Amino acid sequence: MTLSDDQMHLNVRLQGDRPIKSEAEDLLGFSNFADALARSLTEMAPDDGLVISVEGEWGAGKTSAIELTQRRIILRELTRETQTDLAILESREWTFIEEDWRKISDTRKTHIIRFNPWNFSGQENLTRAFFREVGAVVGHPPDGPIAKAVKKITEYQRWSRFLRQPAKVDSPMQRTNHHEDTETVFG
Repeated sequence: MTLSDDQMHLNVRLQGDRPIKSEAEDLLGFSNFADALARSLTEMAPDDGLVISVEGEWGAGKTSAIELTQRRIILRELTRETQTDLAILESREWTFIEEDWRKISDTRKTHIIRFNPWNFSGQENLTRAFFREVGAVVGHPPDGPIAKAVKKITEYQRWSRFLRQPAKVDSPMQRTNHHEDTETVFG
């Protein structure tokens, strides 16, 4: 049977540039990578934590890979924390998995912190936002010890940047203008 041009156009739909959210949407085969990464992160990560970076060209599927990896981490950690078989968890609706994940937030060993540094300008804002997100995910109050440590870190950054700048000395021969270049005063 041959489809007419009109029939073929009805069956083809353009997709927006958005990351996939589940294995069912995975047409490019990221699921195996995501599961292998999740397994490595949950079974081999050092006790003092781990930071990873996912890099690739625009549109290569970085966010989709991260979404799938996060799902697999949650499933693997719920399996460990609740002693539930992985196959049983995989058969459940994702909303119930997320609910179970939230229920054990105070007792679980693993916390996933998604942080996009491109959303912030300046190192002080970046540092403050990062630690605020860490505190929010692990359940520390906004005026708790993490918030106080962030305040000290950002104050240190502000002062260390000021102290690292070379001293500017005005001499009778030169003065520094507001554009950071030097002009001669007495030719």
